[in-house]
Amino acid sequence: MASVEKYILLRRTFLEDEFESDYYYIETNDPEISGELTIFSIYLYRTHLSMTYGNELIEISLNVTDREFESLK
Repeated sequence: MASVEKYILLRRTFLEDEFESDYYYIETNDPEISGELTIFSIYLYRTHLSMTYGNELIEISLNVTDREFESLK
Protein backbone atom coordinates (compact mmCIF):
# COMPACT_ATOMS: atom_id res chain seq x y z
CA MET A 1 0.00 0.00 0.00
CA ALA A 2 2.82 2.44 0.76
CA SER A 3 5.41 1.09 -1.67
CA VAL A 4 8.31 3.35 -2.54
CA GLU A 5 8.96 1.40 -5.75
CA LYS A 6 6.74 0.67 -8.74
CA TYR A 7 5.18 -2.78 -8.66
CA ILE A 8 2.52 -4.87 -10.36
CA LEU A 9 0.61 -7.86 -9.04
CA LEU A 10 -1.55 -10.01 -11.31
CA ARG A 11 -3.83 -12.52 -9.66
CA ARG A 12 -6.21 -15.11 -11.00
CA THR A 13 -8.61 -17.06 -8.85
CA PHE A 14 -10.17 -20.20 -10.19
CA LEU A 15 -13.80 -21.15 -9.82
CA GLU A 16 -14.58 -23.49 -6.97
CA ASP A 17 -18.00 -24.60 -8.22
CA GLU A 18 -20.26 -24.16 -11.23
CA PHE A 19 -21.84 -21.00 -9.77
CA GLU A 20 -18.59 -19.01 -9.78
CA SER A 21 -16.31 -17.82 -12.56
CA ASP A 22 -12.60 -17.14 -12.80
CA TYR A 23 -11.59 -13.76 -11.44
CA TYR A 24 -8.67 -11.63 -12.61
CA TYR A 25 -7.25 -8.77 -10.56
CA ILE A 26 -4.46 -6.23 -11.02
CA GLU A 27 -2.80 -4.21 -8.29
CA THR A 28 -0.15 -1.59 -8.89
CA ASN A 29 1.46 1.19 -6.93
CA ASP A 30 -1.13 3.45 -8.63
CA PRO A 31 -4.54 2.77 -7.05
CA GLU A 32 -6.26 4.48 -10.03
CA ILE A 33 -5.36 1.54 -12.30
CA SER A 34 -5.86 -1.28 -9.80
CA GLY A 35 -8.93 -3.50 -9.67
CA GLU A 36 -10.76 -6.32 -11.43
CA LEU A 37 -9.66 -7.18 -14.96
CA THR A 38 -12.42 -8.05 -17.38
CA ILE A 39 -11.15 -7.27 -20.89
CA PHE A 40 -7.39 -7.40 -21.21
CA SER A 41 -4.50 -8.78 -23.26
CA ILE A 42 -1.11 -9.97 -22.07
CA TYR A 43 1.76 -10.69 -24.45
CA LEU A 44 4.97 -12.26 -23.27
CA TYR A 45 8.11 -11.71 -25.32
CA ARG A 46 11.68 -12.71 -24.63
CA THR A 47 12.59 -9.11 -23.73
CA HIS A 48 9.38 -7.78 -22.21
CA LEU A 49 5.81 -8.31 -21.09
CA SER A 50 3.12 -6.09 -22.58
CA MET A 51 -0.35 -5.77 -21.08
CA THR A 52 -3.32 -3.69 -22.20
CA TYR A 53 -6.65 -3.12 -20.52
CA GLY A 54 -9.00 -0.21 -20.90
CA ASN A 55 -6.88 2.78 -21.86
CA GLU A 56 -3.87 1.46 -19.97
CA LEU A 57 -0.67 -0.01 -21.41
CA ILE A 58 1.81 -1.60 -19.04
CA GLU A 59 5.19 -2.77 -20.30
CA ILE A 60 7.74 -4.55 -18.17
CA SER A 61 11.29 -5.14 -19.38
CA LEU A 62 12.69 -8.60 -18.82
CA ASN A 63 16.29 -9.62 -18.38
CA VAL A 64 16.02 -13.38 -17.93
CA THR A 65 17.87 -16.50 -18.96
CA ASP A 66 16.36 -18.96 -21.44
CA ARG A 67 15.47 -21.24 -18.57
CA GLU A 68 13.74 -18.46 -16.63
CA PHE A 69 11.83 -17.40 -19.75
CA GLU A 70 10.58 -20.94 -20.31
CA SER A 71 9.42 -21.02 -16.70
CA LEU A 72 7.55 -17.72 -17.13
CA LYS A 73 5.71 -19.05 -20.16
